[in-house]
Amino acid sequence: SAWLRAGAGRAAALDGMRLQVIDHSTESRPYLVGETVVLGTRAAATSALTADDADVTALLAGSAREPFVGTAGTYVTLTLPGDARDPLVLEARRRSLDASPKDAIAVQVPDGSGWREVARMVPRLRFDQAAVACGSTSRVRLVFGSDVEVRFAGRLGRSAETPTVSWATLDGARDAQTGDVKDALLAPDGATATFTGPDTLAASFTLPPAAAGQARDCFLWVNGTLAGSKAAGAETSSLTGEPLPDQFALFQNRPNPFGASTAIRFALPRGSVVQLEVFDLQGRRVATLANGYFPAGYHEVSWDRRAEGGAQVRAGIYHYRIQAGAFRARRKLVLLP
Repeated sequence: SAWLRAGAGRAAALDGMRLQVIDHSTESRPYLVGETVVLGTRAAATSALTADDADVTALLAGSAREPFVGTAGTYVTLTLPGDARDPLVLEARRRSLDASPKDAIAVQVPDGSGWREVARMVPRLRFDQAAVACGSTSRVRLVFGSDVEVRFAGRLGRSAETPTVSWATLDGARDAQTGDVKDALLAPDGATATFTGPDTLAASFTLPPAAAGQARDCFLWVNGTLAGSKAAGAETSSLTGEPLPDQFALFQNRPNPFGASTAIRFALPRGSVVQLEVFDLQGRRVATLANGYFPAGYHEVSWDRRAEGGAQVRAGIYHYRIQAGAFRARRKLVLLP
């Protein structure tokens, strides 16, 4: 089983959820480097120096009683052992409850004239290990965006062993507000499951048979879009001064037909993650006008006929579709030359 939790005011549109199963020997541990599973054992950095040349090597070796604390704007320069092509491993956690870009650790490598960023890592609330490829170098710099605790930094020595990788079967997925969302998470046609906090999504899986004498680890993959995004060419507004609607609704765009721009209005009896998209008659998505959380009320999105790439679409007949929780609706619009 797995649980996803969203706090109040947080929302996402989930496209899919999968549980990856890795069986391997007990001598190694699996890490994800990008989307690739790598087995190996870790070796601590041979040197770790702060900006003022304080030696914190012992604090990052994984055995210190207290972790090293990186504060906003500070950095640590590491010298890593082993093969320079092997990934960097960090064991860290962030101190703040809310994750944001400022909480990330920027991973930099020397480029001949200074330092170049090759990756950004956002630690979890609890200590966890993560691996990142950083090219062929033995020197790496960690730049901290906010207070982060680190208790290990070093190299992942790759194992020659090949892991057995398989996928569990999703048996069920349910949250309190929407109910059963399993079909939406499994659908190949772009259907999504809206997830609006405060709420918990509970998923259950059937694991493949385990091999005798093997260790097993699992990685949960979740594909989705955080609330708050919209496409270029779309402007949103909330319509105030009206009573809250008692049901979901998608209204006809105005004007219709239109030439330069049009407005699409919809109603939400409760706050929801809304996806509003435009499709051509062949079912190909032309533009995403909204993909984010909207509070209860009447809302309006304008479209200036631009596609997701920024180019203007050709005249013709199109459909626009809304998804808000379990609500689905579609209407036709006509674009003039």
